[in-house]
Amino acid sequence: MEKNELMEQIRRMRQPEHRFIKWWRREHDFLNYDLIENFLDDIDQRAVGMIENFELLATDQMWRELEHRASGHVQREHRTHGDVIVWEHDDTEEVRPYNPETIMSIFDVETRSNVID
Repeated sequence: MEKNELMEQIRRMRQPEHRFIKWWRREHDFLNYDLIENFLDDIDQRAVGMIENFELLATDQMWRELEHRASGHVQREHRTHGDVIVWEHDDTEEVRPYNPETIMSIFDVETRSNVID
């Protein structure tokens, strides 16, 4: 897939709720996840020709991916000031805001940025 074609497809398919992109290479050796904005900002650094396809994800869809991949280390709690993520790692418990950036940063740590499906 060429860079311009990929960018046009993303623009055409993207809805306001889409904050993440899940993409894979022709080799189907692993999945990649990123915030759409970060993906587009770094598109020149990627081997775009190696990308076979992609899927755009809403925040709740990415949250379900995180829950699945984090093996019980995360939970979402509703609090008076808004939703938060309670994340257990390295023998500590962190409370972070429930937002796309936090979901992605925890996802990267939990999966070591290497997702095999």
